Amino acid sequence: MFKKILIATDGSVYSEQAAKFGIELAKLSQGKISILYVADINSYLPAESIVPPFGGSNPHAVDKMVADLKDSLIEAGENATSRIEELAKVVGVPSEDWL
Repeated sequence: MFKKILIATDGSVYSEQAAKFGIELAKLSQGKISILYVADINSYLPAESIVPPFGGSNPHAVDKMVADLKDSLIEAGENATSRIEELAKVVGVPSEDWL
């Protein structure tokens, strides 16, 4: 039936509920899952940081903001995909993540 199922997660309760259905389908099909983390980066950025104030912006501040955003997204992605991997492991479904 299904040999490989892609499960996208944003780390929310709703995506975890959907992942459980995908994992169960993979189990019934004797397939495996691939886990992909997705994020809306706007939820990580304060509105005032998107539009620089009049007079320009400090390039070092922008670089720091981008580095911090990247670190936050990587951490959130690792947490979200790990959670789905754990759920799959409990029921014996092989998984791989695509963080």
